[in-house]
Amino acid sequence: MIDALEIVAKRFRWSKPLVFMIGLVFLSVFLGSIFGLRGLESDIYLIPSILGIIWSAQFFFLVSTFPSIPPRPTKGTKFFARVKVRVKRGMYHVLGVVFILLTIAVVLLSFKMVGVWRADFSFPPH
Repeated sequence: MIDALEIVAKRFRWSKPLVFMIGLVFLSVFLGSIFGLRGLESDIYLIPSILGIIWSAQFFFLVSTFPSIPPRPTKGTKFFARVKVRVKRGMYHVLGVVFILLTIAVVLLSFKMVGVWRADFSFPPH
């Protein structure tokens, strides 16, 4: 599992600054909606901005955490070095499980929030 997350994280490592900037844009839209800045007086962008922040944070966590997983220890490695690598990989396994569970929770939350958003702001108004 963590090897697959490492491959994905390495493949999309280039997008880390882009994801961070997108997250900042969603955060600014969220703050603009809350404080009623010009052009954002209504709260129509509130739920999409929250979802954008959550998904940006999730992807940023993936790209930041998993590209540097230590390789599996070999048979010729000393005992304490093997233990050290196994403990590190074990922590990455825990983080991987947390990441997968958070992703499932974010997907379910996204469906619920988009349903609420569509019900409140259906186009054209009912």
